Amino acid sequence: MPDEYYITNTAQLTSEEETEILRLLEESALYDGCLYDCFTENELCCHDNFPCFYQLYSSDDRLICYISLFFDQRDLFLYAITHPDYRRRRCFSRLLASVFQSLDKYHASIDTIYFPLNTKNRCPALNHYIRSGRIYYEYSEYLMTKDLKLPIFSRKFRHLCLPEPEYEEMPSGGEYSLWMEDLYVGGCMIEYLSETEAMIYQFGIVDEEQGKGFGTSGLILICRDLKDRGYSIVSLQVAGRNKKAHRLYTDCGFKIKDEIQYFILNKL
Repeated sequence: MPDEYYITNTAQLTSEEETEILRLLEESALYDGCLYDCFTENELCCHDNFPCFYQLYSSDDRLICYISLFFDQRDLFLYAITHPDYRRRRCFSRLLASVFQSLDKYHASIDTIYFPLNTKNRCPALNHYIRSGRIYYEYSEYLMTKDLKLPIFSRKFRHLCLPEPEYEEMPSGGEYSLWMEDLYVGGCMIEYLSETEAMIYQFGIVDEEQGKGFGTSGLILICRDLKDRGYSIVSLQVAGRNKKAHRLYTDCGFKIKDEIQYFILNKL
């Protein structure tokens, strides 16, 4: 590698490193006119002592490229950004090579490497990798939001069986469970993004209770409870190929805010 660059990696970011990364994301997003999503939270580094954070610096200690890794069993999700002033200089390729070295060193078993991009418009850097054959589109997820200040209503709601929601406070959020008397029918996890916005994760109805309206009624009751506790916006993510879930959320008043595109990275 040329002397003008050097690489560091770590399993835990310092506050100074996180500040540098956020600045890089903001500058790149402003230049490209799109959103970038690179996680910097140490608690998401799910492999003990494995370096999930990679930084490439210029000789004057300027952060110019960053990669973070998230493991989901044998799938690896790779989040990356290169400063616009340093693109087409193989900075990302050099940092990616360092990632592959770590994967080999720790004998990490990976089936697929995904490259997610949270944007409605493909940025110039992404177009470059598509043309080079390094990545290709696989699927999309949608970030959907619901304004809880509006009436929480579904045309189907009055004809549905209404489960009883129970809420349990958790260290980093909360959990709802839905019950029909003593029968558990489904639920979800909640993360609080701010004092006014909550995010729903892992919403679902148990297999044997699906098709009975519990999805629609349960989601509406959860939204009502969040509204009663002072939240004005609720969001969730849904895979584009999950047409059934997409229809459920639309029926309950959720609207698409952003598209997250997932590309598969070829390890060439």
